Amino acid sequence: MNKEINSICLLTTSFPRWKNDNRSPFLLEYARALQNEGYQVTVVAMHTSGAAKQEILDNILIVRLKYLPERWETLQETRAGIPAAWKKNKVSIILIGLYIIRMLGFLIKNGYIFEIIHAQWTISSFAAMLYKPFFKGKVVTTVHGSDVFSINSSPFLKKITKITLLKSDRIICVSSALRNQLENWGIDSKKISVIPNGVDLDRFPLNKFEKEKNILFVGSLTKNKNINVLIQSFAKFHLIYNDFKLIVIGDGDEKSKLKDLTLSLKVENSVEFIGSLSPEDISKNMLMASIFVLPAINEGFGVVLIEALAAGLPCIGANSGGITDIINENVGYLFPPNDFDQLTNILIHLIDDKDCYQLLSKNARIHVEENFQWKNIVKKFREEFENI
Repeated sequence: MNKEINSICLLTTSFPRWKNDNRSPFLLEYARALQNEGYQVTVVAMHTSGAAKQEILDNILIVRLKYLPERWETLQETRAGIPAAWKKNKVSIILIGLYIIRMLGFLIKNGYIFEIIHAQWTISSFAAMLYKPFFKGKVVTTVHGSDVFSINSSPFLKKITKITLLKSDRIICVSSALRNQLENWGIDSKKISVIPNGVDLDRFPLNKFEKEKNILFVGSLTKNKNINVLIQSFAKFHLIYNDFKLIVIGDGDEKSKLKDLTLSLKVENSVEFIGSLSPEDISKNMLMASIFVLPAINEGFGVVLIEALAAGLPCIGANSGGITDIINENVGYLFPPNDFDQLTNILIHLIDDKDCYQLLSKNARIHVEENFQWKNIVKKFREEFENI
């Protein structure tokens, strides 16, 4: 490792509020992987009710910035984070502005100790951009999806985001779909690299649990996740395989509508809405499930997909966004977005063809070991840091 690069600030709008929390746990895994590579990592994240303002997690210093009294710190109220807060209440723009000011204040006071600021999502990158004239190091920005796809309809936000990204020394996209979107905005491809998120394989000890007849979804219950398509597909599948259940893990503003849909399709007794779970419990459910489905549209990447593959699950995903970087014919199937008939056919095929199922299950784990282990992913980041 280039010894001149040893201190990194991981600046983010989303991060686990405490150990084993479900708020972007992959970022804690990433910070840990950086630490294992020899970097000194400081995470600067958003404070929320019940979280410590400063603590050490896995030997990593976590600083959580307060931006209001606790009862009004609502930006990280749900797992879907800032996009969900914005959709729920447009006044949240004020809270976002206050958090940007707090990030900028932290950097003005402490930024000199870092060689690199690695901003996660573009709001953090905006704060880093404001600080950049005073910073002797480099700014790297990783975009994850919601910070790009969700603003396509807003020329003003798109312009601000583009300016922010152009001020970064390097842009990391977690999928080729995101890179393509930025190139469509006119950002030079030479400034962009594609590096996916990773997964901690230790969370998924194979053969620890007995498999159950469950089809599994994990994620925020928001409109773009397209869970209604999965429920419609499951209702048809259930006519043939009525001993299977659909397990839905997560919370969000679409929950009541989705429950109503199960009632109208008469599968309410076979669809379980479990709510949000810790990463440990999500891992357990994945290890016990039979098939994983992610029907989302314009998904930036899909960390839950590589987690499901690590658990040895054949995966089915919508042919959209970053999902196409993860699922190939060796580990699962893609289906046209919104085509629940095609999704039903794939589910039936996987259950009927046991040889195919076993092959996909075996390949799933190998696919993750070869392409998505943090120890390999972090080496790609090291190359980026050294090159700039």
